[in-house]
Amino acid sequence: MSIIKTVAEYEFVNDFQQSRPNCFSVSALRRMFQWYDSMYYDWEFDMDEACGEWTEYDDAAKMWDENHGLDRNLPHLYDPDQLEDLLTAMASRGITFAQLDNGCWLTREP
Repeated sequence: MSIIKTVAEYEFVNDFQQSRPNCFSVSALRRMFQWYDSMYYDWEFDMDEACGEWTEYDDAAKMWDENHGLDRNLPHLYDPDQLEDLLTAMASRGITFAQLDNGCWLTREP
């Protein structure tokens, strides 16, 4: 038997922080909730799965280090002028991304 629970953003963030306190910032958890909440269907949420699908980067340079290989034309070292090209390469592979209000970047692998 499944248990279905509808939660508000505050509950989502609070529950996640209590269960996985070092995985994501509050800004990242809020953005994750908004992403899930924007779906047009009910969804089942698994915190362990989310920790594997989502990654929070402290800044664009760290995100670059992890993802620049998606496009062979991108340089190995971070180049802010080519950040848009990296985001395009990520989007073309179905990677969801967002810059957070705290300056960090949040990505989700498909």
